[in-house]
Amino acid sequence: MKILYITNICNIGEILQEEAQYHNIITKYINYPWNKRNPFHFIEFLKFILEDDLFGFDVYHYNWPIASLLPQNKDIPYLKKKGKVIVLHYHGSDIRFRKEKKILKKIEKKIISTPDLQKRLPDAEWIPFPINIRDMKERKTWNDIPKIIHAPSDRKKKGTTHILKSIKKLQEKYLLHFELIENKSYSYVLKKMAMADIVIDQIGPGWYGKVTLEALYSGAIPCFFLHPALEHHITEKFYVNITEDTLIQKLSRVLEDESLRNNLRKTGYRYLKDVHDSKKIMKKLIQLYNR
Repeated sequence: MKILYITNICNIGEILQEEAQYHNIITKYINYPWNKRNPFHFIEFLKFILEDDLFGFDVYHYNWPIASLLPQNKDIPYLKKKGKVIVLHYHGSDIRFRKEKKILKKIEKKIISTPDLQKRLPDAEWIPFPINIRDMKERKTWNDIPKIIHAPSDRKKKGTTHILKSIKKLQEKYLLHFELIENKSYSYVLKKMAMADIVIDQIGPGWYGKVTLEALYSGAIPCFFLHPALEHHITEKFYVNITEDTLIQKLSRVLEDESLRNNLRKTGYRYLKDVHDSKKIMKKLIQLYNR
């Protein structure tokens, strides 16, 4: 089997490529070549088609399907006619506030990274986002002065304005370090995450994002709003469920109760291993590819 991962959104192309190597599967990933904000991707694409047979793969796994190899997804019907396996993998804003393109509706193999997208794509299968945990080292201690971070990809969608107001009130009561991380490199975010005690994901969408997974990996306590309709998807209480009204109260309890933090951390590591381990996710994907 030979797989091409199209776009590396949230580093998923790299994660899946690395995991596929353990299964002796040949893979490559290519970024969206028509990104006007990053013309280097087009240069990479030209280099790719000069060195590889663009149509020599068995599986074409599209992460973020609105971004394809050819404008307006015109490569997809061509690949379908050639009998290729096509997988559309939606991650959030590529479908959450859009209608699925007509050209994509006829593709049978569809994946969603978060279950809240099921209402937009009822024919899609939920496969959780993969995280490579092979080198994960579980933390045992906490900072003397609590460190809290918030790294929003979109301030409005994540409820950042209210989060900042709540942090300001918490700082009047507690001694703590807070950092709002925006427009920083992925490596910078991971470095800060590794030193954080609490990570505030969002109080908007109703499900957790990749920042929560990075928090779990680093041993921090993730805080996010979980929509009641989605609660049954989570079997472990590894998080702090926050709303605009409860954020200050919930964070105060976490800051004051070390035993609570210890339990949440322990449960978080277990949840990450059970649900998001890239080894388990790749097995599910291979079954999907061969189905």
